[in-house]
Amino acid sequence: SSLGSPLQATAVTSATTGYLLRTSDGTDWGTCSTSFTDISSTGTSLGLATAQSATDIVMPFDLTFYGVVSDTLHIGNQGWILFGQRSELPTEYDCNFLYDNSWSGSSAPGMGIYPFCDSLGVNTGAVYVDTLGATPNRRFIVQWDDRRIPVGNSDGNTVTFQAVLYEDSNRIDFVYHDVVVTGTYASSYSLGGEASVGLRRDDAYSLQYWSPRWSDYYGPQLAPRLHNGLALCFTPISGPIREAYLPLALRNN
Repeated sequence: SSLGSPLQATAVTSATTGYLLRTSDGTDWGTCSTSFTDISSTGTSLGLATAQSATDIVMPFDLTFYGVVSDTLHIGNQGWILFGQRSELPTEYDCNFLYDNSWSGSSAPGMGIYPFCDSLGVNTGAVYVDTLGATPNRRFIVQWDDRRIPVGNSDGNTVTFQAVLYEDSNRIDFVYHDVVVTGTYASSYSLGGEASVGLRRDDAYSLQYWSPRWSDYYGPQLAPRLHNGLALCFTPISGPIREAYLPLALRNN
């Protein structure tokens, strides 16, 4: 698709299901007010012991994602969730899914939820899951808690963030508790500077909030960074997928 003007919403595809993004800062379509609910003391640790570790989790309810229904998530240490069971483990480079359509066929990361796809280590913290609420209004939360960034750094910088999946609405929220990086790696990694954030349906369609390459291509004014306390709320919609280039961008290959 061609680039539109900042904050201009344009119908760009004929897909029958998509997502509308609202943020706690506000977008063309309003705001959302999801807050961070810490599950580090109540949730279950996934025991992801290496940077590239991932595991399958069966949620207590089905989620409909881009029209596909599943209760299985493949959760990776480096800030991503694949929808449905997957045997392969995406590397850090699969975070480029938002702008690089060379990841195709069996090598593609598949349908995915990417709250903060980046180089995250395991020196500190853990990845937790928990279910809050009662049927039919449960929330399934995945929390990357106090994870080292980048892998192997000696500055002691960590990040904490969540993906929240809703039983009643199939909404998906990303909530950022701490994404500030100081010291040597501040210019590259602070506020999600090297992270890819968004949703991926397939090789043809992906929906992003932030990816480092967008800043390279179109300038920082079209690629706002994350910040502590920010929430991104993706609500399923029917009909054409819509795009707005600030702060939302759509890749239509």
